[in-house]
Amino acid sequence: MATFAFFGSYTSDAWAHMIKNPTDRTAEIKRLIEATGAKFVAAYLMFGTDDFLIIAEGNDVEGAAAGSIVAASSGGVKALRTHQLFPMSEMPKILEKARAAVGSYQPA
Repeated sequence: MATFAFFGSYTSDAWAHMIKNPTDRTAEIKRLIEATGAKFVAAYLMFGTDDFLIIAEGNDVEGAAAGSIVAASSGGVKALRTHQLFPMSEMPKILEKARAAVGSYQPA
């Protein structure tokens, strides 16, 4: 199962709506993630460049992409970025693949 991190920001309209109607957005986030066949892990409010971080686990990258598209098309979020996470324990396997591929790429 793959782990994904979703970073993004709310639009000014979304912030205005949430100020008028303060709610915990976790249930909405969880519903969207589960609709794509993935498992909700956590959601965090952040301060800085991004407004939120969502962690989910799923069997395929297509589900993560679908959830990102739905959220981006809602008009409530902007600058949405999706990253697949890898446990550090997988690093040797990834580096072995990189070592096998060294020399196969020629820069332009």
